[in-house]
Amino acid sequence: MWRSLVSALHWGCKGRGFESRHPDHPKPYEIRGLGTRKPLDLRDFRAALANEITEKMIYGWIESLREEEKAQSTISGYLRRTQGFFSWLLEQGKIARHPMEAVKVPKVKRGKGVVFCTREERDLLLSRCTDPELRFVLHCGFFLGLRKGEIIEARASWFRTPGICEVSETDTFIPKDKEARMVHYGSTFAAFLKDYGKPKPFMFRPKVRHGKDIYRTDFKKRFTTFVESCDLPWVRSHTMRHTFATLHVQAGTPIPVVAEWLGDDIQTTYNHYVGFAPNASHVANLD
Repeated sequence: MWRSLVSALHWGCKGRGFESRHPDHPKPYEIRGLGTRKPLDLRDFRAALANEITEKMIYGWIESLREEEKAQSTISGYLRRTQGFFSWLLEQGKIARHPMEAVKVPKVKRGKGVVFCTREERDLLLSRCTDPELRFVLHCGFFLGLRKGEIIEARASWFRTPGICEVSETDTFIPKDKEARMVHYGSTFAAFLKDYGKPKPFMFRPKVRHGKDIYRTDFKKRFTTFVESCDLPWVRSHTMRHTFATLHVQAGTPIPVVAEWLGDDIQTTYNHYVGFAPNASHVANLD
């Protein structure tokens, strides 16, 4: 029982990088930076079961994950999300004690070998894409470093200032960590934006409204089919974000600036991208 409960908890708490504010969406909990894999209504959640979980059970779960040969980063992610969920339950008075209070979540040092597209691969995808909406996705990922949820929720108001994309709160969207940020862009994105226009209320599939799913709409199927047709099946939506940051670091853009544009802290950006040393021959403008 305890293992299935904890498993349900870590899947229910899996982060998506943004929080939905649509009035029809249930609000299972408020944890900064986390969304839900599926809408989870805690009114139906039997919190009494959580009271039965002990620290010993948690360590047993960790050991079972190791036996399944889960990566340490995966185990740490499960623990952090489950720990955060138990903290919320405790704050709401749904459980009497925190079963993970004494459990130490090991820190995982991430390597710098993050998968990213070369400039040539990026440009190949852009040149072969004829779908206007998919081109918007590609440009937002490669030239703005936006997350998937941010691309889907992007508004015309984010582009009111020439040369700047302001990722900010709307009536259906809250930025990660509830912090707005500004991303500067160059002539390539500006030229695309001029042709694409600024549809309302959303930049991507403007006529689609929020339903019961966590995303208002999704471009995964179209995106996957397209990158496979270009013989780049390993490219994912987040690969574009890694590409944006990596090419900037290669071109000599200061890491603190890249971190600010990504909406990440400097250490996270350093751990991911500092391995790619800037070259004096590169130009800062990535167009």
